[in-house]
Formats: sequence, structure tokens, C-alpha cells
Amino acid sequence: MDDPTAGRTAASLDEEGFAAAIDGVPAPVVVFDGEGTIRALNAAVTDRLGYERSDLAGEPLGTLCPSLSVAAVADHCEDDAPDPLTVRGRLADGTDAQFDLAVERRSAPDGDRHVAVVHDVTDSRERLRNLEQYERIVETIDDGIYILDDAFNIISVNEAVSELTGYDRSELTGANASILASEETLQEAAAVSAALVSGDSDAATINTTLQRADGDEFPVETRFSVYPFGDGSYGQVGVVRDISDRIRYEHGLSAIHESTQQLLGAETREAVARIVADAADDLVGLSAAAVYLFDEEASALRPVAIEGADGGGLSPVGPEGGDLWETFATGERTRDRSGSPLSLGGAELAAGAGAYLPLGTHGVFLAAVPVGEEFAASTAELVDILAANAEAGMDRVDREQRLRERDRELREQNDRLRRLEATNEVIRGLDQALVGAESREAVASAVCDRLADSELFSFAWVGHADDERVAPDAWAGDASGFLDAVERSLDAENGPPSVRTARSEAATVCPSVATDLRTEPWRQEALAHGLRSAVSVPLTHGDVTYGVLTAYTERPEGIHESMVDVFGELGETVANALSVVDTRQWLSADTVTEVDLTIDAPSSPLTAIAAETGATLVHEGTVPEADDLARVFLSVEGADLAAVRAAADGRTVVRRVEHRSDAETDPLVVLHVSGQTVPGSVTDHGSRVRSMVVTGDGIEATVDLAPTTSVRDLVEALEADHGAVSLGARRERAPAASSEGGFRATAQDRLTKRQWGVLRTAYLSGFFDWPRTTTGEEIAETFDLSQPTINRHLRVGERKLLELLFEE
Repeated sequence: MDDPTAGRTAASLDEEGFAAAIDGVPAPVVVFDGEGTIRALNAAVTDRLGYERSDLAGEPLGTLCPSLSVAAVADHCEDDAPDPLTVRGRLADGTDAQFDLAVERRSAPDGDRHVAVVHDVTDSRERLRNLEQYERIVETIDDGIYILDDAFNIISVNEAVSELTGYDRSELTGANASILASEETLQEAAAVSAALVSGDSDAATINTTLQRADGDEFPVETRFSVYPFGDGSYGQVGVVRDISDRIRYEHGLSAIHESTQQLLGAETREAVARIVADAADDLVGLSAAAVYLFDEEASALRPVAIEGADGGGLSPVGPEGGDLWETFATGERTRDRSGSPLSLGGAELAAGAGAYLPLGTHGVFLAAVPVGEEFAASTAELVDILAANAEAGMDRVDREQRLRERDRELREQNDRLRRLEATNEVIRGLDQALVGAESREAVASAVCDRLADSELFSFAWVGHADDERVAPDAWAGDASGFLDAVERSLDAENGPPSVRTARSEAATVCPSVATDLRTEPWRQEALAHGLRSAVSVPLTHGDVTYGVLTAYTERPEGIHESMVDVFGELGETVANALSVVDTRQWLSADTVTEVDLTIDAPSSPLTAIAAETGATLVHEGTVPEADDLARVFLSVEGADLAAVRAAADGRTVVRRVEHRSDAETDPLVVLHVSGQTVPGSVTDHGSRVRSMVVTGDGIEATVDLAPTTSVRDLVEALEADHGAVSLGARRERAPAASSEGGFRATAQDRLTKRQWGVLRTAYLSGFFDWPRTTTGEEIAETFDLSQPTINRHLRVGERKLLELLFEE
């Protein structure tokens, strides 16, 4: 320090001398003795530190420097240290401060004195600490920080700039920024700096590219401001950041956004998979991507979309498929960071790392990065977004597909209901048309005309099976030439629906004529005549099949399975109409064919009863009942009536034996028999039993044949149901007078089925005999009806018969 007492001898200085010597010094000076008591101070102490002389004079040194001891000062002086003594001080207002003390020891008459020049370095030290802290911050920031002068010379950079560019800091400091930035970039920065100097804004941002030491360019974002130099020029201080990852991320987001729009138009899961794989191929950082969909039939994950890998080398992956299958089974994503090739069932995919992401119940999305690399956080995030979009897209596709299928099913159901209702309407109208039909030809023509005139069918025909083929009886519609063009032989297994129905006596449905064109030639002819679907049903009444009814539509799938039952009922209706016509013709015929038949009937309950009791059972009549039952009236000869009833009670097929009130005088037994009976078989073929006698050896019957029934057909039907049949005499005779004009057929038309059954049962039971052998109450019990109801049926039936007899 400068000696404030220069020119004077230290030994001659007294207190006044010290005070006089230091007053002219501009810096604060204090003098304290060996005990640390302040002896003198100059005016600068008041000016700089705020103390009055009276505040410190005679006070201990600790008042000014709380932590300083005289011993420390003595040691400092003994060491002759060149640097000042830095201590903690206190200003007059109590504020803590930091002092640098330049101390010298001087002699005085009463002992040594220490003269200390006090420098308040609080502000400069604070600035230094801030500067050091700033420098540490700058060096720890990942972003590059730089300072440029007004000529774009680099004044300072942190280590991050060196790492970004590949240059050493020493190479950059003092060099011009043109070694990193292009001329266009520097011109843009100069223009922006000028705007900042003019005060338009405080800071600015530029996106550009810089060149590394190896010559590669990379994108950066720099944000900077300007600061003034002492000569009036302005430099730049800023932050520079590598934005390569951000650009790649934004590019990936753009690709995902575009794929999201495309996903809205995808209609299948496979289409979704292809869109997602294409989008993954645009993500920077991925080396391969694949979408596997679960195949329920094969119980395996099937690769359907692959990018960046050999798709031909990838195969379906089953339950032993490692991470891929595990991800699908658990629904949890799986990461493979081993760096080894990814195992994909029977194939391997080279990759640095792989990610398996579940796509709900649909499958798995696989993404891989190149060998030697790891998944960047931004890439992993984009892959997650893409997988979520894929799952959402497939969920939407499945949902919309279910809705479309439901809509289609509803439309088809409504269409079927409409066609079914239209079919029912046609059938209702057909019922009316059949009532007045007088012949088989009229019935067949009425059916064909009604069907062909409806909006449902374009062509209909009725035919019968002769010995070789199905011969047409009637047809209507626009495709009459079709019948001549197709083979209708009964020997053809692949014949048209009419032939198949005639062969099987079961309904045949052909929803689409356009299938099996090569193996079934009739289909080509049908298409040539505009026919697209068909249905054929047998015309069966009882055991008699009159032929087949076949109808065609102009629309594929125009006939649904639900229409088969309705069409089958139509076939039964038509067959019943044909049966009624045959009966009318038979009853009004000029002659009747009568044949005698001997039937073995080994399984008949009637022959068994006769054999057990030795009785002869004479058939008086049979009345059909519901549930395949028949009420059979038999007169008993040659045996006790009670024995016959007991024998009948022991038969399974005899459901009930009626007990009559006149059993002692009228040996008649009434059996309720299940299954087919001989009278029932005869009636089913349009014929009628005139007489029938049952013994233990078999059944002797005389039968009136219907005009349309051959003896051969009847015998074959009886043999099929009741065993061997022997044909006896065959006669032609005139019909009974009561049958002239079709009286019986007309009566059956006038009476309801219930009225006819009640009248016939009452007649056969002796209700009309005198004296009466059966009461109305017993007949009511037979039908499980009330007696007033039975009486009403009898009276109404009698009135209708009398009207036929007496009306003019």
C-alpha cells in the first residue's frame, strides 16, 4: 500500500501525528493498537463506511470487522503477505460487507500501531460470484451459447457449441461465424440484429442450418439478442439448439395425421394395417414395421402389412411365437432391447431394439430400429400414437361392419317378411279359386295362373311323375319353352327341382340357379329363360302324391327357407283340392270299380284281437280324429263282447275302448286306434271301404276304387302299410242311387269337418236307431265336448242334409 506517513520517522509518530498523516488519504484508514483498540481514523471512513469518528475512536476493532483478531493481523504482517487481508466487515447502518485490508505495522512511543487501509469490495465480489455462477450455468446447459461481435466474430462459446459443431472451443473463439453458417444465414441475422437495435423487439429467433467440422449440415434454432459495446457497436448473445429430433418428430406427426385421415376411409382391418405400416415407414428412426392380425380359424397371428423387411420371410406366429404372441395374449406391450435379432415365429428380423404393441383383440403392431441403435423417446411416442390409431381404426371397422351386417340382415328380413306376406296373400286368393274347380286340370291351371300373375313368381307349373319322367299338367308364365328345353327324367340325380321333389317326395329349394352350372345343365337353360331361383313341393294328401308344384322367380335369392313351409302348406292345399275333385268325380261317375282284397295284416291290432278271442269283427265305419287317431266301429260276432273289450284294452295302439249303454243288446265295440288302419290307407288313396271283416287269419275287404286310383297303386300302398295283399274279384257296378248326382260329395262340401264327424259317429253309434242305443251325452264324451255343443252339431248337420234332399 502507499505509505500515508512517507517522509516521517515511524518512531517519532504520536497519536496526533497518525491522525494528521492519514487525513489526506482518500481511502478509509483506521489505526489500532496491539490490543485491537481503534486509535485514529480519517474522514474517508465517514464518507465511505458511514461511521463518525466518535463511533469508532476508542472502540475495539471488532466493531468494524467482527471476525478479525489482532493476532490474525499480526500474523499477516509477519508473513509480509503481498495480497490484502480479506475479512467480513460491517457498515455503520449494520449492513454486512466484505473488506480488503492493506495493513502495515508502525511503531509509536507507547507501542506498535497497525495502519489499515479499508477497501469495501462487497459489490465487486458479488459481481464476481455472479459471473462465476453464470459461467457454471452456461457450461452445464445442453444448448449452445455464443457471443458475437458486430462483425460476427466469435467472442465466446460454451462446450455445448463445441459438441454440436465438432470444433474445439479454441478453434471457434476468434473465428468468424461463417465457418458454421452460410452467407444467407448471416445476412438474415444482420437484418434481424438491426431490427433489435432499433428497438422493435428484445429478442428474435431464426431457424436455419449449420455446418459441422466434418461438413455435414444439421438444422438448428437460434434465439438471440443484441448488447452494446463501449465504442457504440452492438454484438450478439444467443442460444443455439439442434432441432433434428424435433423436425423428425414433426415429420412423424404429419405422417400420422395423414394416416389418420386415411384410416377414416378404411373398410377392412387389412386396409387399416396397410395404412399404419405405410405411416410407420415414414417415421425417421424405424428400420422395419409390421402389423399382425389374429386369424381365428388358424389360431395364429398372420402378417398382413410389412415395411422395411422381407415380407416373404415372415410367417404366421402361433402360441409358441415368443414376445409377439405374448404381447397379444397378455395385452401388454413388450420391449426387446437386447440388440439380438427379433424372433418372429420361424423368422428373425435384425434390429437394435424392437417394440411389440397390442392392438386389442385384433393383433400386434411391431416396430424396430436399426442395429446398434435404441428407441428415441420421440420415436417411441410416435409409435405409441400410431398403434393407438390402428386399434381405434380396427375397432371402428369392426363396429361399422357389424352395423352393415345388421342393416343387411334387417333388409333381408323385411324383404323375406314382405315376400312371405305376399305369398300368403297369393295362397289366400288361391284358396278361393280352388273352391269352384271341377277337374284336376282346373285345379292345376288355377294354381299356376295365380302364382305367375303375382309379383313373386315369373313361372309356375304342375306336373306328375309317370314311369320315366315328370310330365307337365299345367303351366303359366313367360318361360314355357323352358319345360321343353330341360331333361325331366326321373333317373337324373342332378335334375331340376321338380325331378328332385318327385324322387324324394320332399320340398326342394334352389336359392340361386347360377351355381353348379357345369354339373347341372338345367341351370343354364333356366338362366337363358330369365329364371334365377326356384322351389318345388310335392302335392301330397294322406298317402297319395298327385304330383309336384314348382315355381321360379326372376331374382337371385328370391326364395328363402322361411317360404318353404308356406309353400309346403300350399302344396297340401292343392293336393286336398285335387282329392276333393277326385272324390266328386268318383261319386258322380256312371260306374264304380269294386275289388275284393285279402290282407294278411299281421301287425294289425284288429287281427290280434280277433285271434285272441276267436271273434269275427265286422267293420261298420271309421271316423278320423286328430293326432293320428281313428275311431273304429266294429260289430262283434262269435265271441263275448267283454272278452273283445278286454283284449283291446291290452293293446298299446288301442288308446281307448268306449263302453256303450246298450252293450247287452247291441254287440258293437268302438276302439280309438293310433297309427295307420286299413280303412285309413284306403281313404288316403281316394277310395272307400264298402265292407270289411276281420278274423284271426287276416282281413277280407271290398273296396270301391276312385277313378284316378289304379288297383296296382292301392295294393302296393296296402302292402307297404299292412303286409301281403291278395287280389280277388274285380267288378264294375252302377253307383248306389243315393250317390247319383254326387249327393255324398255335395253333402261333404256343405258340412264342416266337425259336423260330418259328429253325424257319422252318431250314425255308427246307433244314435238314430229306434230304440236309441247311444245318448247324446255319450257322444259328447267321445268328442270331449259339451252335450249342447254336440246337439247343435247334430241339428245343423241334419238341417243341411234335409236341405239337399228337399230343396228344388
